[in-house]
Amino acid sequence: MKQFAVIGLGRFGSTVAKTLMSKGAEVIGIDRNKKRVDAIKDDVSSAIQIEAMDEESLRQCGLEKVDAAIVCMGLDVEESILATAILKKIGIRKVVARASTSLHADILKMVGASEIVFPETDIGEKVAIKLVSPGLEEFVELGEDLSLAEIEVKTDALAGRSLKDLGLFGRYKVRPIIIKRKVKYEKEGEVVEEEIRELPGPDYVVSAGDTLLVLGETKDVEAFVGKYVK
Repeated sequence: MKQFAVIGLGRFGSTVAKTLMSKGAEVIGIDRNKKRVDAIKDDVSSAIQIEAMDEESLRQCGLEKVDAAIVCMGLDVEESILATAILKKIGIRKVVARASTSLHADILKMVGASEIVFPETDIGEKVAIKLVSPGLEEFVELGEDLSLAEIEVKTDALAGRSLKDLGLFGRYKVRPIIIKRKVKYEKEGEVVEEEIRELPGPDYVVSAGDTLLVLGETKDVEAFVGKYVK
């Protein structure tokens, strides 16, 4: 029997969850809203009220064996991006994420989403059916005044400083989404280079060679880039 986690139990997410159940799958439904959790608890295998951006809470939900996780709160851009990144970090192989704009979809892919779906509520059933069967359709839409900056750390203005010190968790209303860094190690007598991706916290100290991915409103991203990227 296939197992799925549905993160976000609004109209779209609840439709996906109920349809998966009707197709014989096991479903863990997750939402921070108690009313939504209570409304669906009799229609899914288990319903859990937690904050999807809380890594430790997600780890405690027993998601390591699911065939896929579906992130359905696409209208909350920051939450859906962070939830997707955390799900990948804790080892979920397939993460299907709902996007509200083409830019949102691009960012979700960058942080590890396997598939993207467009937020039409009437395709919830189709998404669930395609999860049980092979493959998913991809949907995108143009939209909001959001910008993503991918910054390679080369200058002393960035290197050696924590993200909090750089103002990313306070002064600038810009969210660090992911840190990419390359590490070298020896394997079977050969030096191997591998790209590591991390979901950074405020105390993460940036190193030369890191690539920093940040998201925010265009004016805020431009202010940060103007300050630190020469």
